[in-house]
Amino acid sequence: MKEVPGENGGGWIFGKRGDGYVALYSDQPYTWTTSGPDADQEVISLGYQNVWICQLGREATDGSFEAFIKAVSEAPLTVDGLQVHFDSPGNGAVDFDWNAGLRVGGRDVPLSGYSRFDNPYTQVAFGSLQQKIEFGGESLVLDFEKGVRSVTGVDR
Repeated sequence: MKEVPGENGGGWIFGKRGDGYVALYSDQPYTWTTSGPDADQEVISLGYQNVWICQLGREATDGSFEAFIKAVSEAPLTVDGLQVHFDSPGNGAVDFDWNAGLRVGGRDVPLSGYSRFDNPYTQVAFGSLQQKIEFGGESLVLDFEKGVRSVTGVDR
């Protein structure tokens, strides 16, 4: 892990696992959780509102971890309230305005009209109070309305 401070007290946090990279930006100051089950695993923003940016990379397309850190941390980035412009390496211009939407590489990216989770294991709409996750004959159902968690197909 490596941290690169930003102008407002936030900045970039970089991580590497195998040949995969992650960059996480916080516009506001942040702190690492130091106790509890998420100690040394969770970053908490200290501001009332914040802008977070996540950039993923990998050795095959981004070169070394050091090259990834340099490219991301030196890419033009401006934040004005909740308006953001980031020249994302590999993705082009990313523009976001809380009231006007998201554009990546000159294309509008929808922020609604799709499921919250949509993958081979679960499909869950935004606002749903029930989630069912299935894999290999096993399932987990989380019913937040009733406060019930049920598991099937698992030998205990």
